[in-house]
Amino acid sequence: MGGEGTDTRAGTDESLELGRLLAQLSTDEVERHAPAVETIRERVETEPSMCLPTVPKLRSLLGESTTAVDQDIAYCLAHLAAEAPNDVAPSVPDVVSFVVENPATPAREDLLACLTAVGEERPELVMKHLERVTLENEAVTLEGGVDGSVTERVDAESVTVADVHEQVLATLEQR
Repeated sequence: MGGEGTDTRAGTDESLELGRLLAQLSTDEVERHAPAVETIRERVETEPSMCLPTVPKLRSLLGESTTAVDQDIAYCLAHLAAEAPNDVAPSVPDVVSFVVENPATPAREDLLACLTAVGEERPELVMKHLERVTLENEAVTLEGGVDGSVTERVDAESVTVADVHEQVLATLEQR
């Protein structure tokens, strides 16, 4: 009977902690984001389900703070995507945009891991967004007339995880 009370309290403590973290991530005070992101990073491997509700906030903060915070956000998104790719799937457009706009970011490897993990469950989503980015790249190339690169369309039905990872890398390298 004592164990049941402890479980309830642990659930309450977890809810309070999650609420506190979400409040810190939502504040306009940028200096409060880093400690919250760091706490999530510390817990993402052992308590991923507790961290899943933070995905939209993490996604919105990507690129809004320091490089170290971006690295922690990327680490969290990669681990959460491996755990629950469908929950991280709405982040795909923002993740791709961030990596394309910041090709030298130290967060790159974790963000590519995030995209690959989502692509394992939802390859059509990742490929669709990457195709859009590729088409934007081609439009810029055609307007500038620099290298005339060509990208083949990929049928989403036949996409594999390796295709997703390869397309992620190829698209990012075009930038």
